[in-house]
Amino acid sequence: MKVIEEINHPDLPNHTIQFGISTWTENDPVNMQTESVRRAVYNSGGTFSPHGSSEIPMEDMPLLIRECVKRNKISKWTLFKMLFVKKIRLT
Repeated sequence: MKVIEEINHPDLPNHTIQFGISTWTENDPVNMQTESVRRAVYNSGGTFSPHGSSEIPMEDMPLLIRECVKRNKISKWTLFKMLFVKKIRLT
């Protein structure tokens, strides 16, 4: 993934949230590229761990969130907080 923005995970050391261009489209023309997000994990030595850092296409996020809510993996209350509360703890 070609990382464009990276922020520290609010609760986990050595974890960041990265936004960027998907690995599978990073060499495509700009108008054909897909944006992805991932939680990047760095091992104890500070190197990137691809095993704990899967990319998710941004276009899949609504479907993934909806299916998580339908299966009670994310509560409707948590979803509400995600949308309307500025600083929240999701756990």
